[in-house]
Amino acid sequence: MGGPETKLEILEAGVALCRELAPPEVVRTLRQATIEDILPLVVYVGCGLWPASKGGIRVDIQLFSSKSNGDIVPVVCNYGHAGRGFRTSWGSAEKALELPMHIVLSVGENLRNRYFQRGITTGT
Repeated sequence: MGGPETKLEILEAGVALCRELAPPEVVRTLRQATIEDILPLVVYVGCGLWPASKGGIRVDIQLFSSKSNGDIVPVVCNYGHAGRGFRTSWGSAEKALELPMHIVLSVGENLRNRYFQRGITTGT
């Protein structure tokens, strides 16, 4: 969950997209609703936005080169589920766990041995 600034960003985006989020007396004035108009209506903040990726869910891996020693560092990406995150979590997490081993194996035996010698595991 994000901090107070996240809440304000979400409210600002929401009221910009749908001014009807504001109380009826504000909507009837035909002026643009503001965060101040809807803040009194917020009872509880339990989560933030669930962004979706334009291309759908992204489950893949990116390789970065360490600035300190030049080692290749795999970074797993698993996001963009939108409101489907809970339902798709098992499958995408399973897929994400398979990715590091696949990449490490594909970049060569030497790199794979270096990762295992350091105690880095991939979850498989």
